[in-house]
Amino acid sequence: TTKEERKRAMRVESGQVQSVNVSNIVKRKANEERRLVEMTIPKKQKRLYDKIKFSQKKKRQEVDKLKRKRADYENNTIQDVTNDKKKLMKLS
Repeated sequence: TTKEERKRAMRVESGQVQSVNVSNIVKRKANEERRLVEMTIPKKQKRLYDKIKFSQKKKRQEVDKLKRKRADYENNTIQDVTNDKKKLMKLS
């Protein structure tokens, strides 16, 4: 670990160009604008706004939960039907 070895280890490497994802930039900017607008809402109206957003979030979560349940149910019924067919094939 002499000075010469450290000098050899230190070198400048060429950088890589980062790809710019325009959709992420647009989304980030829209979120920031929305957040700034929310900050300007008076306190009394902000409480109502928060309640509305909360209820929308709960409804969205419930819908997602039901969609997952339906997908699980449909996958299980398809597997049950194929298993029943296999059992019938073995019996015949």
